[in-house]
Amino acid sequence: FGYHGNGVAMASYAGAVLSDLVIGGAPNFERPKLLGTQPPKFPLGRYRRHLLAPAYALKYLQDL
Repeated sequence: FGYHGNGVAMASYAGAVLSDLVIGGAPNFERPKLLGTQPPKFPLGRYRRHLLAPAYALKYLQDL
């Protein structure tokens, strides 16, 4: 669920939440429950790099 630079509002929110976590105090902002747990492993994550090239090639052919 990484922050990927989508807008100023999200950057401000992410910075505020992270600063609350770092200082260990009571959070000033509510965090989504989804961020309170570790996400499940990505299926076939070990093979992701090997699967990207064929997936891109397939999508390219579908766009033609």
